[in-house]
Amino acid sequence: MVIAKIKTDGNGQSVRAKYRIVALGNLDLHPWSKQDCFAPVLSQMELCLLISIAVKLKVIPKTGDVSQAFVQSKLPDNETYICCPPVGCPITPKNSYWQLLKTLYGLKRSPCHWYETTRKFLKDLGFKQSRHSHSPFIFVGNILPNKSPIYLGLYVDDFVFFFLQAKK
Repeated sequence: MVIAKIKTDGNGQSVRAKYRIVALGNLDLHPWSKQDCFAPVLSQMELCLLISIAVKLKVIPKTGDVSQAFVQSKLPDNETYICCPPVGCPITPKNSYWQLLKTLYGLKRSPCHWYETTRKFLKDLGFKQSRHSHSPFIFVGNILPNKSPIYLGLYVDDFVFFFLQAKK
């Protein structure tokens, strides 16, 4: 399925079109259990903990969002999805199908794959997961030597982070 959204400027004039290919998760034939699809997220209590640390350090937390997060992860070899291309696609020959190489919004395991991709990326950067949190999404890392640690909490594709800046 293709979802289209027309972006407009302040005057209501069309500026650009945004298209997103989305899978219908209810049509997923894989017999995934809830545990197979589970992706940990930052809890409200863990967010309060991060905010209290930021208050103690007298820093203002910043927030962000990862653009098109679920299409960043590769599908493992044991998961195969075949879909029809969007109607009227000018580069796809007639009567052909696509095999997905990356996850899409709507696939039941997309959040789980995104979590694994993000966790691996953060660990490769030098972040360490909290051993005291049920959710593994509180990371503290000293990426730069002799600098303050970076505190990072993730909730699916949104994040909050802060660090103590060096005094000038």
